[in-house]
Amino acid sequence: MAQPQTIPLADLLADGMNPRLAQTSEGQRDTLRALAAEQGTKLTALARDIIEYGLNPGDPFYVIPLEDGSQRFVVVEGNRRLTALRALDNPDLFVGAIRPGLLTVIRRLSRTYQLAPIEDVNCTLFSGREEARHWVRLRHTGESRGAGTVRWRSDAASRFAAGTGIPPTETQALDFLERRGDITGIDRNSVPATTLRRLLDTPGFREKIGLGLQRRKLMLVAQEAPVAKALVWIVQGLISGAITEPKITTVQDRIKFADNLPADIVVTPTAKGGGVDIATVGETIQPERKATSKTVRQKPRKYLIPGDCVINITDERLRRIEVELRRLDLEDFTNSVGVMLRVFIELSGDTYLARTGLRGVAERDVLSKKLTAITKDLQSQSKLTDKQATPVLKACVGDSLLAPSIKLMNEYVHNPYLFPSASDLRTAWDNLQPFITAVWEA
Repeated sequence: MAQPQTIPLADLLADGMNPRLAQTSEGQRDTLRALAAEQGTKLTALARDIIEYGLNPGDPFYVIPLEDGSQRFVVVEGNRRLTALRALDNPDLFVGAIRPGLLTVIRRLSRTYQLAPIEDVNCTLFSGREEARHWVRLRHTGESRGAGTVRWRSDAASRFAAGTGIPPTETQALDFLERRGDITGIDRNSVPATTLRRLLDTPGFREKIGLGLQRRKLMLVAQEAPVAKALVWIVQGLISGAITEPKITTVQDRIKFADNLPADIVVTPTAKGGGVDIATVGETIQPERKATSKTVRQKPRKYLIPGDCVINITDERLRRIEVELRRLDLEDFTNSVGVMLRVFIELSGDTYLARTGLRGVAERDVLSKKLTAITKDLQSQSKLTDKQATPVLKACVGDSLLAPSIKLMNEYVHNPYLFPSASDLRTAWDNLQPFITAVWEA
C-alpha cells in the first residue's frame, strides 16, 4: 500500500523509462539531459517557480524502490521537477543538452537556489510500477470522465483570478525581467518596491519607457527589448541608490524625472491600440555565440561526488558517509572531506572483501594491497577496464599531488602538517569513481 515518506533528494533517481522520452535511457546523466532537452523553456519556467514558491506541498513525488537494496528510489511521477532541481544544483550537467540562452537563465537561478537548496522532498512510496500506474495515469491522461483532474471552465478561472487579484505593477514588471533572465531573485529582493510602484503608476513615466496600463495590467506598447532595457536601468538605479525616494516623491517630481531620462533609455511606442499584456511575454532565449578558439573554463563542482554519479551502496553506515560527501562543500570542509574519503574507500574495500571472500588478501592488510587485489579481481571479471584500473593502481604506489595516492590520503588523516586541497580531492574522486561504482555493483 502506498505510504507518504520524506526522502533525501540525493536518494532520488530519474526514470529512464519515462513516457516523455522516445527511447529508454540507461544512465542518470543521459536521462536527465534527455528530459531537459525535451522540456526546453518549460524547464526554466519550472525552475523559476521552484525558486519563488518552493515545491508544491500538495503534490508529492511518486517513487518506487530501486531493486538492488540500496535504499534509493526511482521517480515514476515528478521527473520534470527532479530534472529542474538537478539543473539548479548543477547547471554544468546540462551543457550541450539545452540551448545556451536557457543554460544562462538556469545558472542565474542556481545562484539563488544555492543560498537555500532543497535537501528533502515529500514522496508517496509505492511497492512497484504496477501499484503506481493507476495514479500516474490519472495525472496525465485528462479528466477520465471525472476520475482525473477536471479543468476549470473559463468562467471558473475568471472567478478565481478575480478572487486572488491582479499583482501590483512593480510585481508585473519584475516578473517580466526575471522571466527574461535580466535580473535574479536576489536582485528583485533588493528593489524598493514602493518606489518602483510609484514610478510605474505614473502615466507620464510609463509612456517614456514604452508601457501602458489597462485594467490594472501593464501593457507593452513598444518592442520588448527596449522596454526591458529601460526597466533594467530603472531597477539598477533603485538598487544602487542613484534613484531615491526624495527625487520622485510627488507626481510632478516623477514627471520631471521622466522628462530627464537619458535618450538611449526613452522608448518610442510602436503598438497600436492597447498593446500586449506584459505577463504574456518575457521568455527570451539568448542567441548562440559562434565558437571561438578561446577556452571557457567551467566552475569546479562544489561537492566531491558529482550529481550524476550513482553508487548502489547497501551498507547503512557507508550510505550515510556517501550522503555527507555529496553535501559537504569542498571549499569549506576540505579536511573533513579528505578524511571521510579515506574512510569511505577503505570501508568500501572491506565490504567487497567480506562479500566476495577474495583470496590472497585480508582485512588487516594495508589499504594499498587491498585495493590492488580488488582492482585486479574486478578486471578479471570485466567489471573494470584496463584504462579505468590504471589510476587506481598508480594511486596505490604513487605519491603524486596530481593524482593523490593512497599514501597521501593516509597523510590527510595522520599528518597534522599536510592540508588537502579541494582540487586534489576532486582529482582523487574522478580517478577512483569507476572503481568505487564497480565495487558496489559487483
